[in-house]
Amino acid sequence: MAQYNTITTLDGYFKEIYADKLNNLIPDNDVLKNRIPFSVKDRIGKGYNQPVKVAGAGGITFAASGAGAFSINTPIAGQTQNAVVDGSQILIAEDTDYESVAKAAGNKQAFAQTVGFVVDGMIETATKLLEIEMRYGQKGLGQISAVSGTGTSRTVTLSNATWCSVIWSGCKGWKFNIHNGTTFIGGGTATAADSLYTIDTISIADKQITFTCTTTGGTALDTAVSSGDTLDIYYYDAYGKEMAGLQKIMTTTSGNLFSIDTASYELWVGNSSNVNGAISLEKLFAGLDEPIARGCMSSGFVCLNPKKWRVLMDEMAALRRYDSSYKVKNADYGHTEPLMIHTAAGVAEVIPDIYCKEGDGFFIPRNKFQRIGATDFSFTLPGKPNDKFFFEKPSNAGFELRIYSHQALFTSYPAHTVYFYGIT
Repeated sequence: MAQYNTITTLDGYFKEIYADKLNNLIPDNDVLKNRIPFSVKDRIGKGYNQPVKVAGAGGITFAASGAGAFSINTPIAGQTQNAVVDGSQILIAEDTDYESVAKAAGNKQAFAQTVGFVVDGMIETATKLLEIEMRYGQKGLGQISAVSGTGTSRTVTLSNATWCSVIWSGCKGWKFNIHNGTTFIGGGTATAADSLYTIDTISIADKQITFTCTTTGGTALDTAVSSGDTLDIYYYDAYGKEMAGLQKIMTTTSGNLFSIDTASYELWVGNSSNVNGAISLEKLFAGLDEPIARGCMSSGFVCLNPKKWRVLMDEMAALRRYDSSYKVKNADYGHTEPLMIHTAAGVAEVIPDIYCKEGDGFFIPRNKFQRIGATDFSFTLPGKPNDKFFFEKPSNAGFELRIYSHQALFTSYPAHTVYFYGIT
């Protein structure tokens, strides 16, 4: 008698094979996710409320010895503000056709070989999106410096400073929007046909992406580039809906950050350090001096693109001196990550970060950031039973599987952070 898969058997296989990943989807080797913990928060109104200290208590009184019953200066209360953190939702959906499911009928191993590769791909995408959003949410994936092409094809060159190979690797067929800070290029909304740019090919060596677009969209892009507009690329329909990433948090110097006015409280503004050339130990220390001067006395870690991390590694290796333990027949060069930098505030680990753009770097004080929201990435969907993972599609011959997340990146200590830029 033939054996068939039902949603119940699919869910059963899924739970058996991926039980250890259901609550911890992202691999352990990812930089930020494993250093910044996720904390479930209760939503109050629109967002999550977090009281933060923005000014210390004043009203200090000094008195000389023998001053007697001296008068006390008027107290000045410390100031707190209520930060409102609004979580961002990300959902990844994948379809599995009846044929693939039928081939896995009644066999857990066959399930892992047919349906399982879809699940693994979703986990990889969730990993990538989370890491990228934690760095560049609300700031864009890269900036366009040049464009060529005609008709429905445009090849864009991204600036050296905003290029990151991993962001684009494996994105053939993905959809994107291009925004100039005021409007979407091509159309008035993100979902307009002329605002849609779909990746056709990617040239890592040339830092170029070829998009398929409408003729109107291509012409609009040509005009925007020739006009000198600052053009940022965003995931399709993501603009205005993302969490604030590290760059956004560290570089917001006017307006509100988490609903608190940055102009009113100097402790609510991050630090920016212009490297203006190649990264070096001297420039790294100079940047790290800034949060120390504003009260940061904690260790942390610095994220650098691997190419720029290697520059520091070479500098540290050049400073190495060999003693009598050196053996001629064994060449030993380089360092395993991270590089350990000792500062006045503590140890800063310098980490090669594949999700970091080539011109950027981030200093993140330890235990000063958290991810808060309703749920980290999970196959268990809100309002659904814990063992419900697959959904039969009503109008297509297949099943749908989803991963969902609702979270935001947050810190109560923007003044203790550093955004390094201008690294060449």
